[in-house]
Amino acid sequence: MSSTKKSTTAHFQLLKLSTQIKLGELTKHEQKLETHYTELLEKIGLNNDAVTASTDPREQLEGLYEGVKDLQVVQTNVHDKMEDIQDLVEFAAADPWSTETVVAQRKQQLLREIRQRRGLWQHNKLLGEMLMASLEETEHDQVDGELVRPQGSALESVAVGGENNEPLAKMTKEETQERLESYFFQRSGVSEDDVYEFLKTEVFQERENFSRAKTQRQQKALLEARNELGQFGDCMLHGCEPVTEEDVTCCVAALLRDKAFLNPDVVALFTDAQRNQAIIKELSDVLTIELSNVGEWRWPEAGVTVDIQRGMNGRFRCMLQEEAITLLLFQYIGIKWSIKMKAVLRTLLDSVSENTLKMGWETSVDSVRATMMRQFQMFALADSMQSAGRGPYDENEDAADDEKEDEKADKQDIIRRLLVEAHLHQTLTTEGKKPSPLVAVMTDLEFFGPSVSHEAVFACLRFLGVRDNMLNVFRRYTEIPLLFPGFTKPKIMQRGLPVSRVMTMFLAEVELFAMDYLVLASSGVFLYRSHDDICFFDTEEAKVLRAWSEMQRYAQRVGLKFNDEKSGSIRLSAGSGAAKAEVGPAPLPATPIQWGLLELQSNGTVSIRQDEVTAFATEMADRLAAATSTFTWINVYNKYMAFFLRNFGKPSPIFGLDHIENALYTLRRIHGLVFPKTNGDTLGYLREQITRSRHGPAPTMPAAWVYWPMNVGGLGLCNPFLAIWAVKESMYKYLSEHHTRADRELPGLKKNWEWQPPFSTVFGELKRKYELFAERIETDGRKWIEDCSGHERFAYMKSSKFKDTERDCGRCEPNFDDTFTLRTFSEYVEVQPKVLGSALTTEFETLLLKADECSPSPSTMLLQEVLEMFKDAHVTGRLVEWVAHIYSPQLMEEFGTLSFFSRELLPAQLIESIKKKAITWQHVELQTLLKRSFIVWVCLCARTQLTDFVNPPELARRPSSIRKAIICHARALFAAIAANSLGTTIIRPIFGAAPQYEDTVRLVVPIYILVEVVVDVLRIPMPVLNAIVGLSVSWLKAFTIPKLVMEWQSIENAHMFAFVALSTANLYASGVVLRYLANYGRSHRLVELSVGAVVFILQIVGTSAVIGLVAHVANHFLQSPEKALEARVLYFCVAWFALNKYWKKALGDMLVFLLAPHDKTKDIKTS
Repeated sequence: MSSTKKSTTAHFQLLKLSTQIKLGELTKHEQKLETHYTELLEKIGLNNDAVTASTDPREQLEGLYEGVKDLQVVQTNVHDKMEDIQDLVEFAAADPWSTETVVAQRKQQLLREIRQRRGLWQHNKLLGEMLMASLEETEHDQVDGELVRPQGSALESVAVGGENNEPLAKMTKEETQERLESYFFQRSGVSEDDVYEFLKTEVFQERENFSRAKTQRQQKALLEARNELGQFGDCMLHGCEPVTEEDVTCCVAALLRDKAFLNPDVVALFTDAQRNQAIIKELSDVLTIELSNVGEWRWPEAGVTVDIQRGMNGRFRCMLQEEAITLLLFQYIGIKWSIKMKAVLRTLLDSVSENTLKMGWETSVDSVRATMMRQFQMFALADSMQSAGRGPYDENEDAADDEKEDEKADKQDIIRRLLVEAHLHQTLTTEGKKPSPLVAVMTDLEFFGPSVSHEAVFACLRFLGVRDNMLNVFRRYTEIPLLFPGFTKPKIMQRGLPVSRVMTMFLAEVELFAMDYLVLASSGVFLYRSHDDICFFDTEEAKVLRAWSEMQRYAQRVGLKFNDEKSGSIRLSAGSGAAKAEVGPAPLPATPIQWGLLELQSNGTVSIRQDEVTAFATEMADRLAAATSTFTWINVYNKYMAFFLRNFGKPSPIFGLDHIENALYTLRRIHGLVFPKTNGDTLGYLREQITRSRHGPAPTMPAAWVYWPMNVGGLGLCNPFLAIWAVKESMYKYLSEHHTRADRELPGLKKNWEWQPPFSTVFGELKRKYELFAERIETDGRKWIEDCSGHERFAYMKSSKFKDTERDCGRCEPNFDDTFTLRTFSEYVEVQPKVLGSALTTEFETLLLKADECSPSPSTMLLQEVLEMFKDAHVTGRLVEWVAHIYSPQLMEEFGTLSFFSRELLPAQLIESIKKKAITWQHVELQTLLKRSFIVWVCLCARTQLTDFVNPPELARRPSSIRKAIICHARALFAAIAANSLGTTIIRPIFGAAPQYEDTVRLVVPIYILVEVVVDVLRIPMPVLNAIVGLSVSWLKAFTIPKLVMEWQSIENAHMFAFVALSTANLYASGVVLRYLANYGRSHRLVELSVGAVVFILQIVGTSAVIGLVAHVANHFLQSPEKALEARVLYFCVAWFALNKYWKKALGDMLVFLLAPHDKTKDIKTS
């Protein structure tokens, strides 16, 4: 690891040096231009302070021209296209009368150009300052050992809904390790022989409800699968196929997609290999040798180190740090087995399915359904070496992916599918019939990776025909000797599988396939499964109940458990009633189906869960407050906006325009919560932050510059409103293509178009066509039907001689004869999902898709110029096209150019590292923990110092009873809430925010109960508890005093009174409330203002002002590197005050308790 650290440091030093050179050059050019322009304007009399220069417009124009024509930055002219000015100046000397106006106009144009260039370079200088601050922040992280790790791998975009992109952290690092150890080092209790027998007799057995043909098909497929897999294993072990260079290239590329889960030394090796074909060749030779000896392979006796790191989603994950050759060897084995296993298991599923995919260029609703089912058959396994590495979750959304977009699938596809099916089912239920609701279930497996039973996996592999010699390799692979942090010797992994390894995905998918097969064979219900995230549905409730029952039975047999918190069900009756979620019948999950921040409604719509949004917005505000530089702030903001946009659900015609409006409303609400001072104006807030961080005046910072991509000289702030706006045109396109009728003309303005329910227009057209077809039979007879296409005849006519399945949707249409009769309208509607090439199919496919981001229209010359510039800088995407479309005119007005940053001066590597930098978690989490410790401190004080208030004499004289206990606890809880509320009542309004009373109550109540349990039930000695909590509170105050003072300083027109109020509230608000309640408990007077009380108030105000002033001076010193030592000394003084106030007495009591004789401490114990 030391070599990696050295190389990382060397890389950073090179980055630092190149950045400093570029930004130094940038500052030099800005100063040169500013000086030059100032002197030029003074010289020719166009500066307000100039009084002696010429006022002749022609001379002024000539002076301006001469002053700027040769002005260059990095060998590039600052002003161009000025060739005509020289001629104009010379001609104006001969003819001053006709040229007077044009000279004045050209002079104003040139002055405007100068103003624009000055503004441009002021912004360039500001950008340089912010980049330099980011560089210093990165260097500080280097010194602290917190190397910047790029975002990579398997973020789930939460674990909200199982997609793994959730910013909120659930467990600490220690809790994560403890939980993993409880799984990894204990057997599951599952017997391999029992699982094998279960598979043989209850999963893959011959079934009475199967036809003879289906049974024969099933058993033949099983026999062939066993033979294929057995032979494949033997072939691999005998080295029938050498490892090719292309194989190694694919394996390396797949591993680097998840490089955050790899040893840094291994990442460096694989990165070098991608650039050096000789290394690839060497690795292919080594892997061929290793593969031939894999039967003798073992893990190293010293064990494999486990690194526990936090991902962007805030969750800790265990990362195996195996060496490169082992990693690459089992990457190859895992991919090869995944490809083979996927092909074989698909055939097994097809053998018991009624909806197998038939190839053909024309599609129907049923064929689209079959295609989607095939996508989700072992979705997590690779189809080829080239597609390997694509898992069901992907944290690195910027990673290149060679797969076509239509080959990908995720849970949002399933959400859309549910709603489309519900609307179609409702539409195709003819009048007079009541449609049964579509019942759906969504679930996942609890802590799946660590829960996987090795015995269950090997039973599945053995049953499927994998032979013992290959099984032994797999067994040895799963028995990993793990070295967790704190271990002195390794422990053998007895259960579970390591995260983010293709072998893990392969082995786990084999186990889950057996469940897919069992459910499909038993109930006819297909499981749409993205690894351990599962969804299934049907219009027959009994089938769904049977499927759920079989899943529970299978999970119990193999040692798995479904996650109750993430399981949901719903009855979907699209288009009916108000928006609400009606869950499925027991024993289906009793909570609604949720994904991300969406919740499905029974009327076929979706709603955004505003309570969850509020929690994430609060967390986002904390993360932004913890940002130490502008670009860190922007990075945090952009990541949260990406999180919100994804988890609102990507807009789709099936969600309707209401979903887009709801998303826009929610974004406005989030910004209002996060930026209350500016009424939700992100841009205004960011401008204020930047202005306050500078010593001198700041430039105007136009919106275009702030939203312009970083790679071309902007700040790169994301505009989430624009991201949603970009898809609205796609929604209107859906209306125009699928809901246009001859008798209904759409209004001229698209904003006035009325949204139409899915399939409503096409159903009306189907009914009209049926009536015309039936009418023609009555008037013209049946002869003309012979000339109809097979597809059309299939749609309208049924045969008593040939079944619809034999006619194959019109592909194998028999000769028309008297056995054909017109279908009833109900039969005609029921057969529509099978009809090929219909308008119903086209709309069905459209509704399944997310709405496309459309390009701006019309495309102007200016826009084309910008997009070409973006393309050269590798900036692409519909969103940046819209940024260019909306903001490029403003840039031209402000700067007079679009290429406003010299590429030679832009520190591209630093910008890339900024964009990839992870969000910092520790500071906010620590602050949250310390805040809770303060509440504990208040609860303890309420218990020990408010005896007269909590249990006054008139109450104390009563005999003990439940009512008396409730009254005492209610009074103590009131005191704790009141003491914690005064601070927020004073502090938050100073910063323009409302007090958080609800949050205070929500925090205080459970902590108060916990304190009572710890003190009365566990009987932890009070001196020990007070000392621990006192230290935490001291830490909290030492941390928050300078932070609050810094935030106060950043308030525009900050008042000194607010400074004193802030410091006093932070240090003494809770103590004042507790003291007041204690006095009230003794005197029962609401107001008792004595001399002592006044002195006390003056004392705490004065002390607070002094401590706040010390923190203010320390903050000021910290801005200058030369004053860093003085700042640390002053911060130490603040910390010493906090320790003296909150910990000194508690520490003394604890020492007395621990060191003094027992008889002298019994009073302390009970105090």
